[in-house]
Amino acid sequence: MPQMLIWRRHTPKCTHRRKGREFLKCSCPLWADGYANGRREYRVSLKTRDMGRGLKRAAELDAPGAPVLEPIKTAVKAFMQRCTDLQPSTRRKYLNSLSQLQQFCEAQKIDIVSDLTVETLEAFRAGRNLNPITSLKELHTLRQFFGLCFDRRWISANIAKLIKGPRSIRPNDVEPYTASEVAKIIAASDAFGRGAYERSRARDGAPVAIHGIADR
Repeated sequence: MPQMLIWRRHTPKCTHRRKGREFLKCSCPLWADGYANGRREYRVSLKTRDMGRGLKRAAELDAPGAPVLEPIKTAVKAFMQRCTDLQPSTRRKYLNSLSQLQQFCEAQKIDIVSDLTVETLEAFRAGRNLNPITSLKELHTLRQFFGLCFDRRWISANIAKLIKGPRSIRPNDVEPYTASEVAKIIAASDAFGRGAYERSRARDGAPVAIHGIADR
């Protein structure tokens, strides 16, 4: 039967360093070694200093199909690297949303992707205070991010797909042209091109509402 040894990788500043790696009563990073038939099969960082979390993650290592322990920070970086072919404005929006998620997780002391839950994500979204359209767009971003995490086995499910977006979203009201804006458009049409024909074409291409105002 496979066996596992949990140990601490003592830092140079740890006062207990000389007591060996099996001394666990300090706050140095936790690691795990897995053995089968007396031979070490793996050595991995548990990505935490907390013993409770370390024991939980160590148990997950032996579970079939268990998620890979991936820090949220590096997952965000991997997602942004996949978006290098997008427009800079789109990349900025993605990075802003994911940076906000990362800061929220840091405040909640969540540093591994697989530790995120639907409830955690709902709490994050509840604190965003976004208008419905922006909130829906951010949810689409989160679904893409967690889709990548699921594909790479960093999480067992795309938890963002389990969150419902805002409903009954009304489109933004179309603001009519002001009288001043109409005057500027008409003036620009009259000065367009090199001759009367081009000016006529420019005026004909103006919105119908402008023609109605101009003909009054």
